[in-house]
Amino acid sequence: MNLRALLRLAPMCIMMAAIFYLSHQPGYLLFLPPFKWSDKLVHFTVYALLGSSVVYAFPQTFARQRATLVLITVIVVCGLYGIGDEYHQSFIPGRYPSATDALADGLGGLCAGLIWYGCVKSTEISGPAPP
Repeated sequence: MNLRALLRLAPMCIMMAAIFYLSHQPGYLLFLPPFKWSDKLVHFTVYALLGSSVVYAFPQTFARQRATLVLITVIVVCGLYGIGDEYHQSFIPGRYPSATDALADGLGGLCAGLIWYGCVKSTEISGPAPP
């Protein structure tokens, strides 16, 4: 694997490390915005960023040629990492696993993947922008 490929993986690895670190914090250290479902919004947003970083990890030419495969990869990576994250939280004092958090994680990744997929497909239909 060349240096460029490793650098393309860096944002995804950083996001995963940040999620792991934040998930490892005890419940009493967490401060969320004071509105209903704020934790779900945080989960959705963080996993949308993770999904975007998964897309970025693929070389652009491969991603455009295999857009469906990249979309499926984004969904699987975000979904499995979200489930693993919830399981990890079950071992942390003051934290607990939540199916709705895992759902928000998966939906965040799905949303990022679908936005990217839509952009790729619309470019295929209309062609690239003129210089």
